[in-house]
Amino acid sequence: ITDRVHVINIDALARAVVAATDNGRPFVNSAKVAFDNQLEPLWRTAAQSAKGDWEPGFLSDEWSEVVLGNGVADESGYLRIPRSGRSIRLSRPQRADVWAVIERFQALLRAQNLTTFTELASRAATALEADPGLGAQFGYEHAVIDEAQDLDPARWKLLRALVPAGPDDLFIVGDAHQRIYGKAAPLSRFGIE
Repeated sequence: ITDRVHVINIDALARAVVAATDNGRPFVNSAKVAFDNQLEPLWRTAAQSAKGDWEPGFLSDEWSEVVLGNGVADESGYLRIPRSGRSIRLSRPQRADVWAVIERFQALLRAQNLTTFTELASRAATALEADPGLGAQFGYEHAVIDEAQDLDPARWKLLRALVPAGPDDLFIVGDAHQRIYGKAAPLSRFGIE
């Protein structure tokens, strides 16, 4: 039975899914993964020409939770997506300003051949949603998710796209009082009941 059990870190899983796509191979094989604490200088640089005074922490959370967590690909999508659970309300012009910063940040990442684990998870989820056959290649029917309190929206979307919905599909273990990353997100938002 152990040959049917696969233990893997979710970030390694995201990298494997992106690498399994034809257009993902060069990106995954060459990009260096930056950790969030390495990104503050890039956020500060990207925000220099912004109209608003945006803090790097706010921008990073907005990118991770709203943009990557919802698979937003362009400004019009960002302007339309609900931002429920976010502590700062943004007007439409403020959203446009934040989007411009996010685009500059992404350009800075690409110029340095960098990505983030959250971006990999988002790309993997998008690839799986676009190609159901890709998920079948991995063959997951069930998953045990440990330390669930530390997963962000992009990783939840990845898990939902990789493991088909069904009886006993996801066994989730976590302790909300030990949350060290991000904020709580309702699992129903990702199709997890």
